[in-house]
Amino acid sequence: MRSTREKVSAVIISNNDEPNIRACLETLTWAEEIVVVDSCSTDATEKISREFTDKVYQHEFKGFGRLRNEAVAHTTHDWVFSLTPRSDWG
Repeated sequence: MRSTREKVSAVIISNNDEPNIRACLETLTWAEEIVVVDSCSTDATEKISREFTDKVYQHEFKGFGRLRNEAVAHTTHDWVFSLTPRSDWG
């Protein structure tokens, strides 16, 4: 039985998630790497995200799948935990 766990990258896709992004990122401090792909937010989402990681990238929204794949492409570990904060993507 292995005594060490694999390293995990956590990825978040976001858009104007200022009310939720801090709480979301605070729950991910256990991950070795956090990657945020933001879809051109006009609020403080990017600024708040940068308090937790320097791996914050901007990508135009062209569907959730594409945005998630962009996020995964920026990771460095084999295991990826993906989540999307609840928001108005309207």
